[in-house]
Amino acid sequence: DEIFASVRAASFGRFAESLETAVEGIEDPRARLKALGDAYIAFALADPDAYRIMFELHQDSAAEHPELMREGLRAWMPIRDGAARALEAGLLVGDVDTLAHLFWAGTHGIVSLELAGKLTLGRGMRDLVEPMMNVLFNGSAAPAAAREVP
Repeated sequence: DEIFASVRAASFGRFAESLETAVEGIEDPRARLKALGDAYIAFALADPDAYRIMFELHQDSAAEHPELMREGLRAWMPIRDGAARALEAGLLVGDVDTLAHLFWAGTHGIVSLELAGKLTLGRGMRDLVEPMMNVLFNGSAAPAAAREVP
């Protein structure tokens, strides 16, 4: 259990670092969310085993491992911050945690389908990422902010 928690914590730490690095110096909230999505996908494709360990395997005792909890939260914060910045800029409307979860779930869904080899019905991951981001962004956009993600 300790080894599994340690491996998961290290994976979340690397993932968090990749998300944090991706948004350094990006002030535009829309571009920030796009950079987060790109970094999320790049991490998953570069290290699919770590991605699966983080998101596909359940550990009942996760709450008993402070490092795992800390690194998992660290990985979550850039996504939540991206949604918060878009809300603060008036680009999105709604609840910050709901919006952050929607962007996470959409990106995670496409990545998971890609890693599982299930995107075989005429559209690949690269075909779907930009339209999915546009749908998520425009579906939650303040009326004047709806447009394509850069």
